[in-house]
Amino acid sequence: MSVPTPRSRSNLGSVGSLALLLLALGCAPGLRPLTAEDTIAGFRALDTSYRVKDPLTVVGPNGSEYILLVGEYRPKHADAAGVLYASPRGVMERAGFAKHALPGGVYVGNAPGRPYLEPSLWVEHRRGKLTRLPLPASALSRYGDALVFAVDGEEQPP
Repeated sequence: MSVPTPRSRSNLGSVGSLALLLLALGCAPGLRPLTAEDTIAGFRALDTSYRVKDPLTVVGPNGSEYILLVGEYRPKHADAAGVLYASPRGVMERAGFAKHALPGGVYVGNAPGRPYLEPSLWVEHRRGKLTRLPLPASALSRYGDALVFAVDGEEQPP
C-alpha cells in the first residue's frame, strides 16, 4: 500500500478540480427541454410549429451551405433567448462535393410583437456546438409561401 506524498496529493487535487470544472461546464446554462411555460408571440410554444414549404438555402461560413428541407418543424428545445424548432429530417449541409444531414432547424427569438416573422437557421455540429445563421431576405420575403409559422395547425398571417 502506498502513502500519498505531498506531490501526489496535489495531483489528486488537480484531477478533482478538473473533474469539477468539467461537471460545471456540462451543466452550463444553454439548451433545455421545452416547457409548458415557454411562449412565442403570446402562444404556448408547445402548440406551435414552422412549416417549410420550399427548400431554403442559407450560406454559411467557409463556402458551406445549409438547406432547410420541406417539412413540419416542431419545437424541441429552448434557451434564454428563444425556441428551437427541429427539422424532421435534419438540415442538409453542403460543402464542396460533400453533403450530409445534421440536426438543426428553425430558431425564433423571444421578442415582442411577431418574432416568428424573422426566424433564423440553427444547426448542431459535432460535440453539441450550435450555429445560428440568419435566413436570407429572399426567404423571409416569401413568408407564407416558403416558410410559415403555425399555431394549433393554423398558419399565422404576416
